[in-house]
Amino acid sequence: METWRPTEGAKYGIAIYNFDGKVNHGLQLDIGDAVQIFEGCAGWYRGCCLKNKALKGIFPASFVQLKECIVENLGTPLEIITPNGDAIIKEVTAVLREWLELWKKLFLKNDQTKFLEMKKIMDHLVNLRLKILSGVLTQALIVELKAEMTSKIDFWN
Repeated sequence: METWRPTEGAKYGIAIYNFDGKVNHGLQLDIGDAVQIFEGCAGWYRGCCLKNKALKGIFPASFVQLKECIVENLGTPLEIITPNGDAIIKEVTAVLREWLELWKKLFLKNDQTKFLEMKKIMDHLVNLRLKILSGVLTQALIVELKAEMTSKIDFWN
């Protein structure tokens, strides 16, 4: 039987699939959740979701895309991670989370026109974000897509 071991290279990731957490000590994850990873064992990670660090649990390693980060106090209970990454991508992620709450309110108000408009722009931003994160675009195209993202956010805010 394998034992849980502290992870060295895998400290931070983003959920790329939903995980219901319905296993013993499971941690529910939604697509896009940022996770801090403490340990690994046989295709599973143990860690916490950064939106609520008090909740800890296990989740499939294949459900998380690892990202680079800076780790302070490595190997201690006070381990702190700081994600590396593009400021525009972080901003779009934060905006999408904020807009999700507004989108839910539009649904509850039964404001179908605004609800569908907002869904369309959110889907578009998600697709632009995914294209940039894919790592296969030219630098010129990345600059163009970032400008488009910024323009869409400015228009809707």
